[in-house]
Amino acid sequence: MKSIFFVLFLGPVSLLYGQTRIEQSFDATSVDKIKLDFHWPELIKISRWNGSTVKISGSVLINNGENDQAFKLRSSQKEGILYVDSEIENIDEIPNRISIKAGGTTHYFNTDDRNDPAVRQFMRDLGGKSYQYMSIGVIKEIELQVWVPENKFLEVNARHGLLEIVNPGASLEAHAKHGGIDITLPNDIRQIEAKTKYGQIYSNLPYVLKSDEGKITPPNKWMVVKSDKNDGPSSLILVSKHGDIFLRKKGTN
Repeated sequence: MKSIFFVLFLGPVSLLYGQTRIEQSFDATSVDKIKLDFHWPELIKISRWNGSTVKISGSVLINNGENDQAFKLRSSQKEGILYVDSEIENIDEIPNRISIKAGGTTHYFNTDDRNDPAVRQFMRDLGGKSYQYMSIGVIKEIELQVWVPENKFLEVNARHGLLEIVNPGASLEAHAKHGGIDITLPNDIRQIEAKTKYGQIYSNLPYVLKSDEGKITPPNKWMVVKSDKNDGPSSLILVSKHGDIFLRKKGTN
């Protein structure tokens, strides 16, 4: 029996076609903490810089450019915290599309009806061959590059995407629910706590990471590792419920 998965996948043409570029900045001069909350982006790259604003650039592709304008970045300030989050406005009203992957190629259809003539003809043309998946959902690819002032505490939350952090800078707390975390660390960071429930934690750092659970972590329990040093100038908390966490020494891939 063929499996049918109802999830979100990418658009039916080259992702370079129809992409909308975004460039926005948010003043962080008067705040001590920055909190970023990203729901839909599939990749969020975080870097530090010596400026006083949060700068965000990236690319948006929603239904091959038809609905790019629905993606928004919003900000607010309260009690010394700058909040920046993203949303796709009225996503329930955006048309769904069908994607079918067969023979290593993903085919896209401008419909959400599996009985659409084009979909039915495609399935007949398969001639009984299996396919990897069929999905129904809003077609989108969103990638963001974020620059954060280096002297501000940062908390970042990613619902679906991968967090790629190339310069954590000052103290950082990062949460990736369904994606993973890939972080490159300078040698002077020592205070690290990393947690995952369903993924794994990988490290090539030049110091020991100790597990709260020992070498064997029971199924469906959180794996927690901590550094054995407490003398660094910065501290990191990294949490990924479903994804892997990669702790990389600076200068390695």
